Amino acid sequence: ILNSKLIKSDEFLKNLRVSINIQNEFAFSMKFAVGWFIYSFYINAVAIIWYNKSFGLLMVFIVAFTFHHGFHVNYIVDLTFFLLIIHMRARFKGINKFLSDSFNLRSNNLFQNTEAYHKWAISRETNFENDFTTTFRSIKRIHLELKIMCNEIMRIYGFSISLMILTMFFLVIVQLYNIYTIIVKAGDQLTDKSLQIFSMSSWVLIALLKFFCVNYACANAINEWNKTGEIIHKLEFDSKDSKFQREIQKFSIQILQNPLKFTPCGLLDLDYYLIRD
Repeated sequence: ILNSKLIKSDEFLKNLRVSINIQNEFAFSMKFAVGWFIYSFYINAVAIIWYNKSFGLLMVFIVAFTFHHGFHVNYIVDLTFFLLIIHMRARFKGINKFLSDSFNLRSNNLFQNTEAYHKWAISRETNFENDFTTTFRSIKRIHLELKIMCNEIMRIYGFSISLMILTMFFLVIVQLYNIYTIIVKAGDQLTDKSLQIFSMSSWVLIALLKFFCVNYACANAINEWNKTGEIIHKLEFDSKDSKFQREIQKFSIQILQNPLKFTPCGLLDLDYYLIRD
């Protein structure tokens, strides 16, 4: 259902001539996929070398698969949520670019420049003076629908993200304690200590990386959402059309009454403030 809604929203934005550039997001997702394969190979290789000293080779593979399988599945779930959010950010960014283009058109007095106006109108396939208010209403509606879809994404993945955050805190604390005990423990060989520290440090690094990436994606999406409000305020100041100003005011009220937040299970807000704190 969510995918069908996203497809419909993309078709709607396309009909409005709102361009959505997802090339950077696609490249980012490919990097994450490659990173996941490298991480899986590395963490399993270290575990096999570590367990091989205590178990047989067959038992090593069974233990490594059983112990790591849940973490790898959770990684894919977190990655899916991350990719959905950065693609929602791309949609908000496309809307902001469309609104910025219209603001630049007004502020630069391009209505008086017939050639420039003609080029702009052809690129958008619309008559700015006659149709932009109607287009603006459509932008306002799809902007709210995208926000509702963000809430739906958070509802679907909220429990998994909450578990990821709780697991991250627990894992980091436990592994840091284990690293400390390994360092201060006497009698073990240096190679054994190094292998254990590398393995535990990898889990800490991956847990922190997932946490910061998810927060970063949510914070950027919220930033693009709030940026829409800044752009339409500029449009309101520049416009002399009372009808258009009322539409802008309705859009502003809509943004204020429906703030975009990512709060998994009501535990905490995922944004820049959480990272800084």
